[in-house]
Amino acid sequence: MSRFAYLLSFAFSLFATSPVLAQVIYGTLEIDSSQIVLADSSTLPSRLAIDTASPHLWQFGNTHKSYFTTDTAESRGLMTDTLHPYSVNSNASVWLAIPDAVFWIVTIKHSYQTDSLHAGCIVEYTADSGSSWQNVMGPCNANGSPCTIGFRTENFYGSSDTLLTGEPCFMGSQKNRISRFQVYGGCPIRLTGRENDRATSGCTGLWGAGRYFLRFRFKSDSTVDTLAGWKIDSIAFRLDEYPGEVRSLAAEPESIVAVPSPSASGVFTFPEIANQTEYHTVIYDILGNTIADMPYADVVDLHERESGWYFYIVTNGKQKWTGRMLYRKN
Repeated sequence: MSRFAYLLSFAFSLFATSPVLAQVIYGTLEIDSSQIVLADSSTLPSRLAIDTASPHLWQFGNTHKSYFTTDTAESRGLMTDTLHPYSVNSNASVWLAIPDAVFWIVTIKHSYQTDSLHAGCIVEYTADSGSSWQNVMGPCNANGSPCTIGFRTENFYGSSDTLLTGEPCFMGSQKNRISRFQVYGGCPIRLTGRENDRATSGCTGLWGAGRYFLRFRFKSDSTVDTLAGWKIDSIAFRLDEYPGEVRSLAAEPESIVAVPSPSASGVFTFPEIANQTEYHTVIYDILGNTIADMPYADVVDLHERESGWYFYIVTNGKQKWTGRMLYRKN
């Protein structure tokens, strides 16, 4: 068990109508990881909440459906009813609270059985406490370019895997799929009051006005089926650092490195850069908690903080530089 939190390991089984190349990129340092294995839980973990929308489809417990019973040695999980087939005209979801962080990877293990085009499993993200939601396979999807800010997916559904309503989703029949998606580079950078508030049109900013959640939504139309629906076995969440993924652009610094590291005083010096007022700095601790969100400064003082690793992001709204600082008290 990690000292940062109760390890969240997400194994997600997902459906794609055509092969999808692995797109998730792992960083050089794992800052935190946590795991929810639903078979090990006697009650629904506190990070998860079942939406109260009607009809009440999602349940937590042991499955009594033959399609899922042979899925794993343990039959407990989160699913669209433990006994009955999914109902018609469903639009029910489960929310997962996630920390405010910049680079994260979610891995899910699941199984599903739906009537293609008529019922499917949708994964979404919100940065404003649920006022608006974005499909992971949407305008922020970045699989086509290794440098685009947005979501990356691995073994996920594609943009052509849609319901009759046009929503991308998992549909059909799949067991024990492991799939991942990743917010890469922050989707996009949101700096309140700055000219480049959104780096990618149509995307919801990571640094927004509310809390951050994932939503696993099951949707069906009026077609009557006797199929099992969706079952989630485990969820894993990982925060990463990506210093090697930064690109340098003309008239922008090739790197932004804080020195000294380690620092015994807790004071770190950042380089002087051209057009400094156009840059912004976010600093977070090893648990992913934001401890500073401020205009770029030459000096950052952490002497009142605890010893340990701290991580920073410097951005001008177009490009991003990341790094880490080690505060080691004498």
